[in-house]
Amino acid sequence: MHPNANPKYNAGYTGDLRAVISHLERRLVTSQHHGTTKLDDADSYIGGPIYLVGYSLGANIITKYLGEESLHGTLPKCIGGGAALGNPLHIASNSIPFPWNMILAMGVKKSVLQNLSVYKKHHDRGFQSAVKKALLSRTIGQVDDAFAPYIVRNEGDPPYTTRVGYSNGKEYWHDSSSHRYVGNVSVPLLKVVARDDFLVFGQFASKLNHCLENPNVVVVKTHCGGHLGWQESPPPAKDSKGKEIPSPWFGANRGSWSDVAVADFIEALLYIREDNRKKDEEVIENAKEARMHKIVSRL
Repeated sequence: MHPNANPKYNAGYTGDLRAVISHLERRLVTSQHHGTTKLDDADSYIGGPIYLVGYSLGANIITKYLGEESLHGTLPKCIGGGAALGNPLHIASNSIPFPWNMILAMGVKKSVLQNLSVYKKHHDRGFQSAVKKALLSRTIGQVDDAFAPYIVRNEGDPPYTTRVGYSNGKEYWHDSSSHRYVGNVSVPLLKVVARDDFLVFGQFASKLNHCLENPNVVVVKTHCGGHLGWQESPPPAKDSKGKEIPSPWFGANRGSWSDVAVADFIEALLYIREDNRKKDEEVIENAKEARMHKIVSRL
């Protein structure tokens, strides 16, 4: 896995995802009309539809993207659905309990220190002051509040113009919270969350009604799994020398249950899509035959 090298990455900016999908849409389209690419026909794409899968804040971003685009009828026809795993729905960094609020802050500050040379290239005094304030922060909520005026964002209406800055962390969290958008999602969306997810379950549960009000959203709550830890079996035991101990239970299956669940969900959507396509073709064919019989009967 490669580290995220995108300087604009945050909990709610959908501009990057939108740009990638727009690029893929142009690459996938096959029909041409008078020298211009047609993007209004779902059957004109090579390889079928695209399904979005996101984890944690990535899940929040794809949910927000699908909601933004669906609300305004601008969701590309090539998007067939999605899956969001470990999505907090409600972003509120100031409500993350101890010690996680401090541990997450340490992670962000470590990243800032590792890339301090990049940050120093920005000579804006306000930004440099924000960096110092973030490094002196104790909690992730304080870090967000320090960086809020310099966080990249996008407008919620077409053309989803990119802007910079929030007045404070609270405004950033409110704008980024995907529960405000999930009710608009117009394609099938799978939500998976674990009850023992210390990081997001409380926030997810508080906004669950927004998911349940949308018939396009399927919610799966597991009893365990923590934050994105849905392994099919426990990790293998090791002896004092670090060698794995053979066991029919531990390490027997190192796959992720969530990966299988997402694959099954997408496979079901593809099956339904193909079944509907065949039914549509049958209806069209029957209509043609009925019209032909009507013409013949008049002769």
